[in-house]
Amino acid sequence: MARPVLMDVSQRCYLEALAGGGRYTAGLVMGQAVAAGGAMAVVHLARTPPPAGKDLVPPGEDCCCEAVGATYYDAVEEIPLRGLCEHARLVTRMLPGGMWVLGLFVVGPGDVLSDGAATRHLHAAHRQLRAELSRDPHLRGACPEPTTLVAHLSEDPGDLRLARFSSDSRSLLTDLRLETLPRPLDWHAFSFTYDLDRAFALRDLGVSASGHVGRMRDFLDDFAEDLAGSACLVNDLPWRALSERYGSLKEFVAAAGGRGRASVNLVLPRGCQLPEHQDMVIGRRAGYSHVRGSIMSVVYMHDDSTLREFARAVKDDVLRSLASRLEVYWSLFEERAAEEEVRYVHELPKRVFVPLPLCEIEFSDYLTLGIKISDSLGSIHRNLDVDVNIDSIKKSECDIVKISLGEKRDGHAQSVATFNQMTTADMKVVIYTFILICLAIPALVVHLR
Repeated sequence: MARPVLMDVSQRCYLEALAGGGRYTAGLVMGQAVAAGGAMAVVHLARTPPPAGKDLVPPGEDCCCEAVGATYYDAVEEIPLRGLCEHARLVTRMLPGGMWVLGLFVVGPGDVLSDGAATRHLHAAHRQLRAELSRDPHLRGACPEPTTLVAHLSEDPGDLRLARFSSDSRSLLTDLRLETLPRPLDWHAFSFTYDLDRAFALRDLGVSASGHVGRMRDFLDDFAEDLAGSACLVNDLPWRALSERYGSLKEFVAAAGGRGRASVNLVLPRGCQLPEHQDMVIGRRAGYSHVRGSIMSVVYMHDDSTLREFARAVKDDVLRSLASRLEVYWSLFEERAAEEEVRYVHELPKRVFVPLPLCEIEFSDYLTLGIKISDSLGSIHRNLDVDVNIDSIKKSECDIVKISLGEKRDGHAQSVATFNQMTTADMKVVIYTFILICLAIPALVVHLR
């Protein structure tokens, strides 16, 4: 039986607008795979700009927001694979939990899916895409199947054909059925906040920063393991108990009283004590890192989704959000490898929510300290190929995560913050304290005399 692929009219019009007069262009298909073997719901299409190093801009970084035309090639084989892979990595960081890069699309003349050379190039593209996304499973999430979808809009008859690579990636299957919808799909939106308070060990604070980056990756691995074993409560009940009563998320939402009536609570193992394990005293100097704050999450699910898929999406969103922040943070941390003092307190990038045009889905961007929402419009435009009104981008004051690094000696933890890396609130406390001390010294001298 053919597997349905759900796409609305606006997405079809987007592909038609990319027609390049006898040349080829390519991009990514993003969406949600509903149940094993069920429908693929396309959420967004974005053409891939030139490879990284030219125009691709990591989320949250400033760039010029001028319009960027799609890049066209004389043959499918000329489409650069590196650009597709880099684009997929950046876009995955922006996706909400439960959504993935489903595959890629090609717009151009002829019958690409029947052309041997073109098919081999697309096969290589999918193989590299899967390898790139699998390299960081915390960003990828618990995707139920590998990236396999390929769509081709032919300029000649204007037909849109779909296919997918088999599980062994050796053959191209056409067991897909396109269903064009008159309007975007309706989605169930769930929002929740997770309070994070975790500490983990660092070894040898005197070594280069790359060693600390490895330790932070270990922390993310441990956090992912705890997350996998956590309990997802929906309306204060475990999802497993609800799944025995309701066959789909749609049935549960209807029984709960409609959209917006279901609450989500993610019960995770939490540790707020500084680690006291024996291995913390390894090396000349040892220490800890403390990650604390609140993660704001929003998950969107299709009507036919199961409660199991919903619970998995909730966990994916928390993990993907934390991994995205740390990925940006690590790049800043590594830049300080040559500095002798690497202990500091820092606020991780803040999550903002970017609404898609004509759709109720919101993607994410992550802004470092000092970067304004207006500064991110350029990266949003290039990575998602959409123009977004700055007033529509949502920022939650509850979403804030900090990481502190400190040294541990003789059982006592010491955290040192360099002045230029403090938050505004921390700097105010230091300044006010310094002023009070300066004012108190003359009075103390007079008193002693």
